[in-house]
Amino acid sequence: MTCPLAHCHHGPVKPIVTPIILFAPFFFCLCGGPPESAPGPEGPPKRLVSLSPAITRQIQDLESEDLIVGVTTYGPEMKKKTAVVGSLVRPGAEAIALLKPDLILMSDEDSAVQRTELIVSMGIPIKVFKKNADFESICENYLELAGILGKSRLAGVKLAHYRSLLEKARKRASGAARPRVAVFISSKPLIAASDRSFIGGAVRDAGGENCYSDVQVPYPSVSLESLAQRSADAVVAISGGDIDAIRSDLGRYGVDVKRIRWVRISPDRLTQYTPADYAGSVDILSGILHPDRGR
Repeated sequence: MTCPLAHCHHGPVKPIVTPIILFAPFFFCLCGGPPESAPGPEGPPKRLVSLSPAITRQIQDLESEDLIVGVTTYGPEMKKKTAVVGSLVRPGAEAIALLKPDLILMSDEDSAVQRTELIVSMGIPIKVFKKNADFESICENYLELAGILGKSRLAGVKLAHYRSLLEKARKRASGAARPRVAVFISSKPLIAASDRSFIGGAVRDAGGENCYSDVQVPYPSVSLESLAQRSADAVVAISGGDIDAIRSDLGRYGVDVKRIRWVRISPDRLTQYTPADYAGSVDILSGILHPDRGR
């Protein structure tokens, strides 16, 4: 295998343009669950490999980017040259081993599709963070990460700020009618975000009612016919191409697409399970769903 240093980068790893890859854990079923966390180093780690773009963003937010020696593709911009150890779906065990990390960080969000069997067998300490259902569970993972990094005090200060931003966005929608909202992370196949996802939590906090609140899986594959039957007031997608495709196809079912608000939100915000991005997404969504309430 090529030395991971051959894939070092300065600047963005790669813009997030493929929601199918980012959300594959929610609609591909592979055998086995997430690997169990293995004991990490005593004291704060000095060499980290992050197998989750969202975890990488949280490490940056906690002012510890200098500890990262390896990341996957589709990650945030890095300030220094950082080895790319593979894709989110297939991180490379040999590339990771060559970096000699003292801790590998990953999330149960990605466990259904992330192939980590060889990585687990290497014996390098691994920390697996639990899935994120809402803002509070995102914050719990953030605080746990901060504890590992020795940044608990900083995390407390930052969370107070993010909670303040979130509360302000929630108040904007308080008492207002709740428009019905459908959020899609992909148009082909058509993948929605239900109330069981953290994206669904953002819709609720922004004062919206999820069109797929009755679905029991976080990211269901749905049909255009089901969307036509659910009377959406707003449709949110993470790419302009997805919005155009959904709007064009939905019109064939006799739906007046002109009465629907069509909204694109950057995947760099909406798909990232970090406290900062969650609060930012709610702020954006509440402003869109309740424009008469101000910002």
